[in-house]
Amino acid sequence: MIMVFDRNELDNFLIERDCVGFFDPPITLKSGRPGHYYINIRNAIVTQEDLQKIARFAFEYAMEKGFKPDQFIGVPEGATPIGQEATKLINYKTTKEIPLTILRSKPKDHGDPKDRYSVGPLNPSSHAILVEDVSTTGASGEPAIMALQESGVLVDEFNSIASRLERRDDGRTVAEAYRDKYGVSYSSLTDSTTLLPKATVKYKPSEKVLEKVEDYFKQYCSTSVKLLP
Repeated sequence: MIMVFDRNELDNFLIERDCVGFFDPPITLKSGRPGHYYINIRNAIVTQEDLQKIARFAFEYAMEKGFKPDQFIGVPEGATPIGQEATKLINYKTTKEIPLTILRSKPKDHGDPKDRYSVGPLNPSSHAILVEDVSTTGASGEPAIMALQESGVLVDEFNSIASRLERRDDGRTVAEAYRDKYGVSYSSLTDSTTLLPKATVKYKPSEKVLEKVEDYFKQYCSTSVKLLP
């Protein structure tokens, strides 16, 4: 069976699972910025069936880009199960060759140094796709990149399920920051430019909220989005 990544299918799945929505008044995002909309992939991994679907999208995306990693590793803690499930889909290695690694949210300061960053092996010179659920400024992914690189793991690419397409405070995109600081390429399976229009149709937020979201993109993001009629 040939597995082909379908972004439109992923978008529709995320919208069906209420992973995208709007806030009025805004909430404060982890970045400290005021958010009138959210993307929460965790709404789509509350059952084993849905988790397997998300993992399949992550696996298909990596395969479409030509990667054949030794394993997928999720950024703790939100994407940890996605990495585990995507690793189970690897069909180009024997099961004895496939490690199953969980990154710790914080390094362990006691015991065997090999267990400092993970539960399960981080094999030097092995290849991994690092997976995150949603990227905003990319700050949450940096400790994971540093832990893997310090352990000698080669990060083939950093993939987020969805990107908010925001610029960091230094003006760089997530892709630019990861490339410049760590030599790691970054891309997302989908992003706000296709998710938000579909969420607008489903939830019909007020023009005031849509205007705030469009203004947010102008202020913080690397592209614009058109939501108002």
